[in-house]
Amino acid sequence: MRTALAGLAAERLVQFVPYRGARVSALSIAEIEDLQALRGALESEAVRLLHERHGTRWPDTVLAPIEASIATLEAAEHGGDWLTITRAHAAVHTALVAASSSERICEAHEGLISETLLLLHGVRAHYPAGSLAAEHREYLREIQSGDGALVRVHLAHTTALIRASRDVT
Repeated sequence: MRTALAGLAAERLVQFVPYRGARVSALSIAEIEDLQALRGALESEAVRLLHERHGTRWPDTVLAPIEASIATLEAAEHGGDWLTITRAHAAVHTALVAASSSERICEAHEGLISETLLLLHGVRAHYPAGSLAAEHREYLREIQSGDGALVRVHLAHTTALIRASRDVT
């Protein structure tokens, strides 16, 4: 049990509270902003590398895994529970980073997956069925023709939705 809790703590999913034990982490707005800033740095660098290698016309070998992850997200939205949808959503961003072929960026991004899943749980109310896949198809089109700055805009939108959800409660 201690080993399992230590693993969850390493992923920042559990926090140890002195004299009380372990509790599930709840990301503060500041922690969400920090996480999104780090994701933005990694994902925008991945996009920069893709533009450096391929310009605005990414080859099918680069696009296919990203498009497949968006198709998986779409399928999840039409029949999956929110955890399945959240994992598929995170997988779209992971596929984008993987397309950069940067081992270090991929490794650093992978280390954020658990916290990203926790973060994405907070946007559920803002996305009716089918809207996440559609948003990410448009996002992929935009980043191919734009630059890494669009990554930060995309992530800032998610952060704003979470912040608004917390202001309401």
